[in-house]
Amino acid sequence: MEAPSLFAEIGATLTRRARLRVPVFVGQFFLPRVTPHSRIAHALFAVFKPIFGSLHGGSVYFACLVAMMATAVLALFWRARTLQRQRCQANLQLEEKKAEVARFESGQVQCSLLVALLENTSDLVYFKDLNSRFICVSKTQAERFHLADPAEAEGKSDEDFFGSEHSQDALQDEREIIRTGLPLIDKEEKEGWLDGREWWVSTSKMALRDGRGQIVGTMGISHDITKRKQAEEALIAEHAESELFINSVPSIFVGTDCRAHIIRWNDAATATFGLSAFEVRGKPLFACGIRWLQPAMKEDIESWLQMESAHTHEGLAFERDGEKRFLAITVKTVNFLNEKGAGLLITGVDASERMNLENQLRQAQKLEAIGQLAAGVAHEINTPTQFIGHNLKFLEESWPTVKAAIGRRQGEVDGSPAAAPMRTTTIPENVTDDDLDYVLEEIPRAIEQSLDGVQRIAGIVRAMKEFSHPGSGENRPENLNKAIETTILVTRNEWKYVAELVTGLDPTLPEVCCSIGEINQVILNLLVNAAHAIRDKSADGKLGTITVTTRQVDGLVEVAISDTGAGIPENVRARVFEPFFTTKEVGRGTGQGLALAHNVVVKKHGGSIWFETEVGKGTTFFLQLPLVRAGNSEEAPRGNHSLPLPELGNPVR
Repeated sequence: MEAPSLFAEIGATLTRRARLRVPVFVGQFFLPRVTPHSRIAHALFAVFKPIFGSLHGGSVYFACLVAMMATAVLALFWRARTLQRQRCQANLQLEEKKAEVARFESGQVQCSLLVALLENTSDLVYFKDLNSRFICVSKTQAERFHLADPAEAEGKSDEDFFGSEHSQDALQDEREIIRTGLPLIDKEEKEGWLDGREWWVSTSKMALRDGRGQIVGTMGISHDITKRKQAEEALIAEHAESELFINSVPSIFVGTDCRAHIIRWNDAATATFGLSAFEVRGKPLFACGIRWLQPAMKEDIESWLQMESAHTHEGLAFERDGEKRFLAITVKTVNFLNEKGAGLLITGVDASERMNLENQLRQAQKLEAIGQLAAGVAHEINTPTQFIGHNLKFLEESWPTVKAAIGRRQGEVDGSPAAAPMRTTTIPENVTDDDLDYVLEEIPRAIEQSLDGVQRIAGIVRAMKEFSHPGSGENRPENLNKAIETTILVTRNEWKYVAELVTGLDPTLPEVCCSIGEINQVILNLLVNAAHAIRDKSADGKLGTITVTTRQVDGLVEVAISDTGAGIPENVRARVFEPFFTTKEVGRGTGQGLALAHNVVVKKHGGSIWFETEVGKGTTFFLQLPLVRAGNSEEAPRGNHSLPLPELGNPVR
């Protein structure tokens, strides 16, 4: 039953009970509009019908009005809920429509972005189906295919453009992606084209899925890396060329990082040390397998890292196959690429053979000097030998007289048989008591002079032995004053006729770490040069003076040898230490003495040598040697001459 007819029935019922008529508009107009659902009307009718049936008169009319009002309120409440529900449904539908529109617009945007990407990207972008046939390609890919329109690639495969090798590799990769769903990232591959072109690309491929997540094909992006590969190949070729060049150099070439760990090692280093680059790379230089003979090699290498300028090391000793060998190296701190801090660049050679030859040459020069001094040394030995011989002859001639005198006096004392042989000795008639007293007085003197002569001969022989000994060639603590005295004694015959030699040797001088045989040779050369300079100046035979002093200056030991000769002309001073340069006439000099002195003092001992000269007054040569062996330097600093010289002693005779 519809709402109007239902409420009409309610109104008729109320009219029959209350003999009143319900306005028609209530049942026919108002109620149907507030109670659109007939089930509400039925429910209200079922509730109020028993009540209305028990009422009479005005009560019925009032109850009817109350029921109608209650019905209206309930109907309005229900209507409001219904409208609210409809509004919510409408809003949901509106939101869904908006979302659908947004998705559509987003899809349109994404589609336009994809189109823009495919049109403008410089990378090669392509989509393929499950059979690895192209669905869509970017404009750049189409141009690489020599196609006028990207759509022309649709339905084609790699075999239509690439060689078989690359096509098969790409097909296998795509089948694997379709099988596993796993992407392929940054695979560098060489593309060989049918027209002979070759390109290097870095390719990433992944599975292409539909809206349900099912794999429907593959997509890929390839980035052209041909220029990078060409640059890498050029760099590799250049590196190989550099390695070939470095390994072709006959010199040792070793590089380390800031911790002195080896990072470069050439073939010459392998040949010198018997260790390959593979064996030493990454190891510290002081513990890489080389048997260094320096006990503090680790500290020495660490000190190299702190030096700013290049420095050289001569005679760096190591052992290989049980043989002691020597290195001559130059060490420089450098900054290698990709390294934090400065490392070391070490270049050099195995100087064992050269050093042996140099030692032989120095020994030959020493023997040559001894040979040149041989006549003087023979004279020095001959002089005491002569007076020893004279004294012995005197003793021989005097002995009969002494013997007879002793026997006679012994017989006068005790007349014993033991004295009989002496008593039978006949005393020469011309021997007087005065003669006997003279003999007794001179014999002790003769013995004393003979002993002194023997000591002088022994000293000369000992000095010659010490001077001529080849030595070990190693630097060790030595008494420099004693070495100077030995050299003075050996050269005595060279200077004693032209000069007085005065010494001022510091008695507190500490021992010096040096090769004493080499230093002896330097002192000898300087003393001989000083004697020659004085001889050339003193044509009148007037004696000059040679002064030799030692002292300690700021951690260095200084030796000064000065003469009162003619001095060195200004025009030759710059060439004094040059090999084979000499101002002496032929036969008096080879030009090797000062060159040898410079090499020994500066390069071998890390010291310095220089001179001060004044024409007409003389020259002083200065040598400075470190008390502790330091790194060698080609540029030796000049010493400080402000300290007082040791007190000079008496002239040496």
